[in-house]
Parts: sequence; structure tokens; C-alpha cells
Amino acid sequence: MTFGPDGVLYVVANRKVGENQTQALIRKGVAAGDKFTWTTLASTVPYPLSNTPFDHLYNGVAVSADGKIGVVNAGSRSDHGEIESNNNAFPDLREIPLTSAIFRIPADSKDLELKNDADALKPTYSRRDAQLLRSRVCAQRRSLRGDTAPTPTFPDELNWLREG
Repeated sequence: MTFGPDGVLYVVANRKVGENQTQALIRKGVAAGDKFTWTTLASTVPYPLSNTPFDHLYNGVAVSADGKIGVVNAGSRSDHGEIESNNNAFPDLREIPLTSAIFRIPADSKDLELKNDADALKPTYSRRDAQLLRSRVCAQRRSLRGDTAPTPTFPDELNWLREG
């Protein structure tokens, strides 16, 4: 979750769909007194889980300094792009267009549906697994995000995300 510059709260959640799929929800909460009014900014169509520890799901959100753009991380469904068939429920499946990428979404979107279609999605940034997207897009329109290391003894990375 993150707060936009205007105090709007943005959250990312994942909802299991059936036994082998998940759906990501990107929600926006506007405070009104001591309550929030929630709307769905965007959601994915249900997509295949690998049923391994490498299902990183959608797991981070950031907002531009002007509050106009939301940036959401779609984690990978494999360790390093190998086949993860989920006990043959999805034969020969590796990553899909909805995973292993970071997307820019207009912060004023309502009920935007992200389909598993590479041409329609055109991810802003392609990443195997950003995992922890705790960045803010600064005034110079630079977005920085940390990456988690594979073991506690390796240093974490700091990546400058650039379109394309």
C-alpha cells in the first residue's frame, strides 16, 4: 500500500480464484472523516498460479508525485522463467503478459480490466520480480525501487526504472 500526495490510499490485493488461479485488485481509498470510500482502480482477469513458492503475485504500488500515475508491480510466477505447469494444469507455461512486469495505470481509472494480452498491456517496465515496489516517482519522473536478494548474505539492489 501507499499514500498518494493528496492522502489517497492505494492498495494491492490478490484474490484466489478456484484452485489454480488468482486475480489482482488495485484499489483506491479516499478518506471522508474516519472512513474511506473505496473504488477499484484496476483488476486483472484471473490468471494461472504456478503453485510453487515463486508465485510472487501483485505486490507493490507507488504513485507519482503529482498523483496522476499509479505504478503497480506484477510479480513473477516462476523462479527464473522456467516452466511451472502447476501439476500439469497449465502445461508448458512460463511467465505470461500479466506477470513479471511493472505497469503504469492512470490514478483516475475506474474498473480498468487488465487482460492477459501482451499487445494490450505493453508493460512500462519488464522485470522478473521487483517484489518490493516501495518507490515514489519523483519530480524528475524517476522511479526507484528496491529488489530483494536471494539470500540474507547478498546485498539488495536499487533499480532505476525507465520506460521501455
